Amino acid sequence: QGKTKRKKKIPPKRSLIFFDAKKMATTNAPVLPASIPKVAVTETSDGILKITYTNPKRLNAMTVDMYDCIADALNYASANPKIKFVFLSAEGKYFSSGADLAAFLKPKDEAEHMKFADLAGDMVIRMVDAFIDCSKPIFAAIHGPCFGISFTSLALVDVIYCSESAFFMAPFAKAKQSPEGCSSYTFPRIFGPSLGSELLYLGKVLTSQQALNSGFVSAVIPDDRFQDAVQEKIEEFSRFDAETLRKFKVLCRAAEAEKLKEVNHHEMKTLVDIWKEPGYYEMVKAAFSKAKM
Repeated sequence: QGKTKRKKKIPPKRSLIFFDAKKMATTNAPVLPASIPKVAVTETSDGILKITYTNPKRLNAMTVDMYDCIADALNYASANPKIKFVFLSAEGKYFSSGADLAAFLKPKDEAEHMKFADLAGDMVIRMVDAFIDCSKPIFAAIHGPCFGISFTSLALVDVIYCSESAFFMAPFAKAKQSPEGCSSYTFPRIFGPSLGSELLYLGKVLTSQQALNSGFVSAVIPDDRFQDAVQEKIEEFSRFDAETLRKFKVLCRAAEAEKLKEVNHHEMKTLVDIWKEPGYYEMVKAAFSKAKM
């Protein structure tokens, strides 16, 4: 008797969120997320989703509600076939001063602090995952100082333009934080092992020219021409159709998407553990009390 041939098992396809974005758009009509006082989310008639940090009085410090709003906006861009690309910018003298550690003063006691640490960790994971999964190119215009997670998450952005006065810094060790935004993975690959380590371990300042030399940004633009030059770039990219840009983005991100998400979750577990260490809540209180003196 002849042997019966076994059917080959076909392994299931790996599912990445941005691969399903087109299908999502046809099954559920996406709804533009509402802006919040700290983040404006607007959609232009020519298919650009603009995310603008609008809290200059607080130097655009990143808060839990901002993480959530940004994630919603990026997911909306992925789900809406009319969106060509995302444009990220900020109002005021700072692009962003990074995570708002003052939020850790809101919990009344250690128990509430633990709950807040989990919430903040979940929201950062959600936002960074949204940067990773976004199926549309993300462009950013950076002026002035850019600190912490507002710096590290830029490594997940597709094209960055910055002003001459812009500079970047991730002072994690000084603030008793640990790397986030996938920077433990992306920085050594972008800046090289040595400079990448200095940026993360020592909080070294990265100037606009150094950012250009390392390929982190595409162009450094004089401050007095910055807004006009960025607008010209936006108009240049808006000439392409949305589907072409989506296909390019999917191809460019596909190889590393799962790895980046793995790094994101591991980084945030480490950071949340730091936030929950005995005495961290009191340390933040003492640091802010000293700053007010």
